Amino acid sequence: MSESPVLGWTGIMRLGVVQAAIGSIVVLATSTLNRVMVVELALPALFPGLLVAIHYAVQMARTRIGHGSDTGGTLPRWIIGGMVVLAVGGTGAAASIAVMSVDRTLGIAVAVLAYIVIGLGVGACGTSLLVLLSRSVSAARRPAAATITWLMMFVGFVITTAVVGQLLAPYSSMRLILITGGTAVFDLTITLLAVWNIAPLRVASQAASASTPAPTLTPASTPTTASTPTTASTSPASADFREALRQVWQEPAARLFTIFVFVSMLAYSGQELLLEPFVGSVFQLSPAESARISSLQHGGALLGMILVAVLGSMPLRLRINSLTGWIFGGCIGSAVALGALVASAFDSASWPIRVNMFLLGAFNGIFAVSAIGSMMSLVGSGAPQRQGLRMGLWGAAQAVAFAVGGAISSATVDITNQLAHSPSTSYGVAFAVQACLFLLASGISLTVGSVATPAGWRRAAARPTPDPVDLVDVVVVGGGPAGATAATDLARRGHRVVLLDRAGRIKPCGGAVPPRLIDEFEIPTSLLVARATSARMVSPASKRVDMPIEGGYVGMVDRDVFDEWLRERARLAGCERVTGTFEHLTSEADGTATIAYRSADRQRGDNRARRDDDVVDIRARVVIGADGARSRVARESLPQVPRPRFVAAYHEILRRPASSQADYSGSRCDVYYQGHLSPDFYAWIFPHGDTLSVGVGSAKRGFSLRTAVDHLRQQTELSAVETVRCEGAPIPLRPLKRWDNGRNVVLAGDAAGVVAPASGEGIYYAMISGRFAAESASAFLETRDPKKLRSARRRFMRAHGKVFFILGVMQRFWYSSDRRRERFVSICKDPDVQRLTWEAYMYKRLVRKRPLAHIRIFFKDLMHLVGVART
Repeated sequence: MSESPVLGWTGIMRLGVVQAAIGSIVVLATSTLNRVMVVELALPALFPGLLVAIHYAVQMARTRIGHGSDTGGTLPRWIIGGMVVLAVGGTGAAASIAVMSVDRTLGIAVAVLAYIVIGLGVGACGTSLLVLLSRSVSAARRPAAATITWLMMFVGFVITTAVVGQLLAPYSSMRLILITGGTAVFDLTITLLAVWNIAPLRVASQAASASTPAPTLTPASTPTTASTPTTASTSPASADFREALRQVWQEPAARLFTIFVFVSMLAYSGQELLLEPFVGSVFQLSPAESARISSLQHGGALLGMILVAVLGSMPLRLRINSLTGWIFGGCIGSAVALGALVASAFDSASWPIRVNMFLLGAFNGIFAVSAIGSMMSLVGSGAPQRQGLRMGLWGAAQAVAFAVGGAISSATVDITNQLAHSPSTSYGVAFAVQACLFLLASGISLTVGSVATPAGWRRAAARPTPDPVDLVDVVVVGGGPAGATAATDLARRGHRVVLLDRAGRIKPCGGAVPPRLIDEFEIPTSLLVARATSARMVSPASKRVDMPIEGGYVGMVDRDVFDEWLRERARLAGCERVTGTFEHLTSEADGTATIAYRSADRQRGDNRARRDDDVVDIRARVVIGADGARSRVARESLPQVPRPRFVAAYHEILRRPASSQADYSGSRCDVYYQGHLSPDFYAWIFPHGDTLSVGVGSAKRGFSLRTAVDHLRQQTELSAVETVRCEGAPIPLRPLKRWDNGRNVVLAGDAAGVVAPASGEGIYYAMISGRFAAESASAFLETRDPKKLRSARRRFMRAHGKVFFILGVMQRFWYSSDRRRERFVSICKDPDVQRLTWEAYMYKRLVRKRPLAHIRIFFKDLMHLVGVART
């Protein structure tokens, strides 16, 4: 695995070339072909206008395209694929001109189809390009990167129109097709060269945003510098499109920014069609003079973009404000400039129209490029693995605004002119509406910045400890993987979250994590202390079966460092960390819950009202109970729900032995299925870099786990190895029948019983249950509907219930006697079993492919069950 790349200026320019290639084909479709249809083919001007509107309308599919880039393939491939589609659509649009000259109806049908394809190509290529930029460009360079990509699009416009204008004389439809096709091939070629080897990472593995730095902890669990979460290539889709879109729309920042994009682009696109007609009608300027004034406006836009790029990318001590500030200033300035145009309509004789237009262009440029930069920054906020979908949603909002903005503005002028019979009044009304839209957009931009930007998170993190009479959105009880994940996700959504955790406890755990967890939860590979590339199964008769992992690994983490890293990430996302012990929970009449805890920090506790010695109250709208297998939150809030069966787990952390000292490998997990070590579960030796975990689990009452570990150490020649620490705890082996109390509490992690039977794996399932609990709590906060809390368990069981059922059956049958354990280990020799086992582990889902392998395994299992198979 490799760290996500950070692009330098050369890489940014290479992606800018791709933007120029997009602009090159788009300008042919929206300008050159437009002219040919109206002039050479004598079609109504409305027809090419409708085609351009179709190409915008189709870009509503950007949301689906963005989700596709989140769930599979690499971003460069999506960019190249989008460019291929765009090239085909552009060439098809040129071909439709030739078809129209022979068969008008067929040609129109071909043109409509071609512009649909153009819209899809622009959506796929443009969305993926911006996502790649957002993931690969540092925060300091985003203003300049946004400017470069925007300007390069215009470079594509200018170069293409100039070159095609020279090559197209004398005009013929065949020449038009050849030139358009040649341009498309050239643009595709430079796109291939631009993205070649620039970021060869799977989208699903790039869940981190450069604007959301993840904390890196030293081995001593001390916060240090921020690091970019690392990646891998095995993460599957985490939700279908509708579910993913629902999740993104529930994010306050994403939803507000979508509205901002639509409103601001409605104003921005509307003015484009009106400015030249306005100066011609009101100021009585000739076409040449109005064109020069339009050029002044574009020059101002260029200056505004460069201003953002230069000042926004300067060293931190000199950098002017933030992208949110630039957006606000650009919107306010544009509104003022448009308001000035309203005034100029009634005082055209003395009005400095050239200065007015230049300033309008400058503020438009500031707004436009800073909005793109903010897209790149905000795309990583909220739930991870949704960057493509967010960018697609914002791109779709922009496309719809462009599709209708010009039409609404033109219709406003026409309708007002019919009523008032005054061009000054009609244009003034249209510009006033656009100014109001810019003012509305400026207010929305400040709201977005307050809930989603890193500065907003820092302000949230700096909030004082809530007074008990204050109301927070969520209290998460328990700071393990489930609780810390829930707290992080909720804080990223803009909710006020308190994470209550008692310090100093380390859960006994083998520490195994699958690659999917690394990808899906943005975990840096620096937290992996070892990577096991095989597992060894040891039978009651001491037969050994090695199971190599083809093309993958089992990651190993130390829970003391790993859990603290997760808690610190939650704090950096805006969550408040409180150290203390949960006492009890009281549901109030207004639907909120009061959580009483015993503070571990006397000084901090003294700053808050206390009912008695060191007991402090916090009131919350929702409580997430992630406080372990013997959850006190669950016992108090769901007393009617039966507790699950537990396996008692105990392990000892040892210093890594010398290579020749014991039968041990730092790249292998050893699992012992022997009745004297565990009558109903298994024992293990897992590598942990400089240490190793030697442990055992059993649900049998009276069975001595310490004695079993002593026996395991003796038989593996580890008795003399130094013991670092010893830990024990219960592990639930079945999800609870219900996770919520129907009012204000939802459970996650071990408290919800989400540890896999047979294997005892719990870290991944804890974190995904924490994410589901967070999303259900967020939905509850949005709707105040307690039924939303049920979705956490429902979604978990839909995704993993079958796996838990199968593993539970397997544990009850195969772990029941040494005779069956012997046959179980023998089954593990089979290559089909090994392959499907590891694929299921890596992807966390039942493997449905290779049906013949399933059939072979069924008959082999049947032979072992009836005792006719050789062991």
